[in-house]
Amino acid sequence: MTEPVFRYQPDPLATGSAMRIEHECSVCGQLRHIRYRGPIYGGQPETLCLHCIYSGEASRALGVVAVATDGSDILDMPAEFSDAIDVPHDVPHHVIEEITRRTPGFTGWQQESWP
Repeated sequence: MTEPVFRYQPDPLATGSAMRIEHECSVCGQLRHIRYRGPIYGGQPETLCLHCIYSGEASRALGVVAVATDGSDILDMPAEFSDAIDVPHDVPHHVIEEITRRTPGFTGWQQESWP
């Protein structure tokens, strides 16, 4: 099976967000040959494949439930792979969702803002 191609992260292997290693994905249970190793803001799986990130299944499966700080509401928060801090107001919501929930993130030291 070919690996998915991400519009905003075209080479996760080159950026270090993924590595070639045979593993069973904790989300889909499939045997895969590339494992994600970038940041996850949500549940922490033992292993994760790029297919589950691409489809959005990883964001749904690794999401967390949190209680609002004032206790007034329960929030269902999908997992994200990049943060969306200081995103310009003219960036469409669907682009933000694609970058944060369906694109591999990357780790850096004092990195640029992803969007």
